[in-house]
Amino acid sequence: METSTIRLRYLIVFSLTGVFSLALIIQFASVMLSAHKTADGAASHSSAVERGPILDRNGKILAIETRLNTVSIWSPNVTAPEETASLLGEVLNLPSQEILEKIRGSSDYAVIKRTVSPTETQKIKDLQAQNKLRGVTLQPAYGRSYPENSLASHLIGFVGVDNRGLSGAEYQFDKQLSPDPSGQNPAAAFGDQVFLTIDANAQFKMESLARKAYEEHDAKAVMLLAMNAKNGDLLAYAALPDFDPNKFDQASVESRRDFPVSYLYEPGSVFKMFSISSIFQLGGITENDYFNADGIYDKVSPPITDLGVYGRINAEGIIKYSSNVGASYASETVSRDNFYHMIRSFGFGEETGVELPGEEKGILRTPEFWTDRSKPSISFGQEISVTAMQMITAATAIANHGVLLKPHILQKIVSPDGRILMETKRDPVREVISPSIANKMISYMITATQPGGTAVRAFSQEYSIAAKTGTAEIWDNKAGTYSKTAFLASCMAMLPANDPQIIVYVVLDDPRKNGYLGGIIAAPIIREAAEYLGNYFGVPRKGDTTADSENRITIVRPQLPSFTDTLPDFTGLPKRILMPLFDRKDMTVDISGDGWVTSQSPAPGTRIVPGMKLRLELH
Repeated sequence: METSTIRLRYLIVFSLTGVFSLALIIQFASVMLSAHKTADGAASHSSAVERGPILDRNGKILAIETRLNTVSIWSPNVTAPEETASLLGEVLNLPSQEILEKIRGSSDYAVIKRTVSPTETQKIKDLQAQNKLRGVTLQPAYGRSYPENSLASHLIGFVGVDNRGLSGAEYQFDKQLSPDPSGQNPAAAFGDQVFLTIDANAQFKMESLARKAYEEHDAKAVMLLAMNAKNGDLLAYAALPDFDPNKFDQASVESRRDFPVSYLYEPGSVFKMFSISSIFQLGGITENDYFNADGIYDKVSPPITDLGVYGRINAEGIIKYSSNVGASYASETVSRDNFYHMIRSFGFGEETGVELPGEEKGILRTPEFWTDRSKPSISFGQEISVTAMQMITAATAIANHGVLLKPHILQKIVSPDGRILMETKRDPVREVISPSIANKMISYMITATQPGGTAVRAFSQEYSIAAKTGTAEIWDNKAGTYSKTAFLASCMAMLPANDPQIIVYVVLDDPRKNGYLGGIIAAPIIREAAEYLGNYFGVPRKGDTTADSENRITIVRPQLPSFTDTLPDFTGLPKRILMPLFDRKDMTVDISGDGWVTSQSPAPGTRIVPGMKLRLELH
C-alpha cells in the first residue's frame, strides 16, 4: 500500500511539473512568434495617443502628427546580410557597416531607423517587391512632421524617438499635446491643439531679414523679435543659427539653442531707455538738468568715454546721441539701492515667465557687490547680463504708459472637439514708471531717429518710429577685459511712436563683416522690419496722424464709411477696417492682397443692388 501511494505521489508531482513546463514553453513560443510576426510586418502597434498639432495664431499648421514607418530587421530571416546592409544604407543614408553589425548582433530583432520618409518607404517596398531585403520590415508608427521645416524652429522645438517633446513648445506643452490615455475620456486618444501667438507670414519675413543680416555681417548669432505692444504677444520669434526639427538629430547643439530666452549678453546703450527712465522715476533728474558730455567721464578707472563730444546735454540728448558720459553723470543723482530696485522692477534679474523652457534670469548683482564703476556702467548697459526676451518685455512698460506686461507665445489651447481649454489674455505685471515718464522716453527715442541721432537709419517715411540703438563691447573671458574686436549691435523700436502697437528688437552678436555699430547695421534692419509689420498688421501711417499741440499727437483712426443706397469710396482704408463688410447680407465681398485699398469694383457711387459682388484690391 505504501509503495502504490509513493508512486501516486510521484506521478502527481511529475504531471504538475510537466503541465507547468508546457505552459512556460507555450508562453515563450507565443512571445517569440509575436515578435517575429511584428518584425515581418504582419502586426504592428501604434501610439495610444495621436499628438495634437501646433499652429500659428491664424491656424496655419507648424507641427502635426503623421503616420510614418519604422524600419526594423528580424535577423533569422535575413538571407543576404551584406547585400541587405548595403541596400538599406543607400536608401536610408546610413553607414552600411552599422546596419550589418545590427544584423549580426546578439539580438535577433533590431530597429534600423525610425520615422522614415514616404520616399524612403517606397524605395524599400520596391526592393521588397524584387524579393530583396528579406527579414526587413516596415512597421507603421506615429511620427512628428514639421511642414514649414526650419520656420520658428526654436519656438516650436522637436520631439524625440518616443514622440515626447524635448524642446520649445513641444516640451512646454507636452502634456496637452500628448495626454495620458489611461483615463475614461475617449478623447484622450487625441492631443489638444496648441495655437501660438506668432504669425507665420510675419515670422517668415523676420527670419528672412535676420538671415540676410546673419550672412552679410558674418554674425555669430542674430535675434529678431516682434511683439504686440498692447498685450505682450510675440508676433515673430526669429533666431539664427537655426535648424530643421524634421532632422533635429543632424543639427548642432548651438543651432538648437533657443537664443532669445537662454543667451545672456550685455545689452549696451539700448539699455539707456530703461536706466534713464529709472533715474527720472526716482526723481534724480528732470528734463531741465544738463550734463557736460565732453567725451570722457574720468571719475572712475578706467574712464568712461563717448564716440564724440556733445557739449552740455539733458536726458533727451543722452538718448539721441547715446552718450555714455551723460548717462554716467545722470546715475550720480540716485543711490545704488534705489537704482538697483528700479532696474529690477523692469524685470531684469528674473524670468519673464514666457511659456518656454530653459529661460535664463540674467545677471544683475545686488549693490553690495558693486564697485564704484558699477552704477555708471549699468546706466549704459554694462555689468548687467540680459536675454532678448527680457529686453523686449521691459519695453512694454514704456509702450504702455509705464505698465509692464507679461510676454506670451501661447495664444490658446483647443480640445480635439473644438472647445477652448485655455486662452491667454493681456497680463499686466506692475506699474514701473509714470505715464508721463514713459511718454517722455518715447519722445526722446523719436529724436534719436532724426538727423544727428544714432537711430537715424531707422527713420521711416511711412511710419512714425521711436528707436534706441546700442553697440556693446563683448567681454573676453580669456583676456579678463572687454574685447577690442568683438561687439554686439542692437536696436529697439516702437511704432507708431505716438501710440505704440508693435515693438521690434534686433540683436547681432559679434558681427565680423561690414560694420559693427548698432546705428549702422542694426537700425536699417529695424526700419525694414517695422515697415513690413506696420503694413501687414494695419498700423496707422504718418498720414493717419495729426498733431494738435506741440507735445501731444492724436491718431485720426480711419473708420468704415456709412452706407446709403450707393457704394462709398473705400480707397485708402486698411484691411482691418474692412472686416465688418463680410457681415452684410445684401452683397458678397472679395478682398485680395494686404495693406490698404487701392481700387474697388464697382466704383464709388454705384447703386447697391441685392446680391451684388464688391471687389477690393489692397497693396
